[in-house]
Amino acid sequence: MSHGYGAGRASMRVAESNPGANANRLAPNTLETIEPLSNMSWIGAYPVKVESINSSGDPPSGHHASIQQI
Repeated sequence: MSHGYGAGRASMRVAESNPGANANRLAPNTLETIEPLSNMSWIGAYPVKVESINSSGDPPSGHHASIQQI
């Protein structure tokens, strides 16, 4: 199941035609983070680091815009 865009798979027409962030890539996927009854990952909250970019879409000088799981 895709949660957001950016899946990048031809079989997902809407996601393929609307690139962007894919929340699944931020979700943890280890055995410790799986709810055993449903076999789904715990997705209530997970820490991320978000850095801003300027209005032109470029990262500030010397920086890289990113979203990272921490």
